[in-house]
Amino acid sequence: MHTLLERPIARYHVIYAYQPNPYVQEEPIGWKLQKMEQRVIDSQTGEILGRKTTIKRVLPTHEALLAGLLGPPIVLCPSPTVEAYLPQLPFHQPPFPQSILNPISNK
Repeated sequence: MHTLLERPIARYHVIYAYQPNPYVQEEPIGWKLQKMEQRVIDSQTGEILGRKTTIKRVLPTHEALLAGLLGPPIVLCPSPTVEAYLPQLPFHQPPFPQSILNPISNK
């Protein structure tokens, strides 16, 4: 049995910040640079609870073939980790969006 809903009924959901069509999530932000951002939204308040942003450099096909000889044609900026900011903490941060929706207690 299927039911068509007018709007989502989940309290929290993950969306792409930029999605002009269902198959594109990367927003051009500069020359050969693209940004992909995911957000966790509270449906009741509209508040953005967390976000994950990835910046990548993308080369056109002909340049990617040449650059592939020297190194990777697509380069992603690594995500920061909890250990980079708080190295004394004895735990590892769960992946996005679990780190937002199921936070680790400080107790």
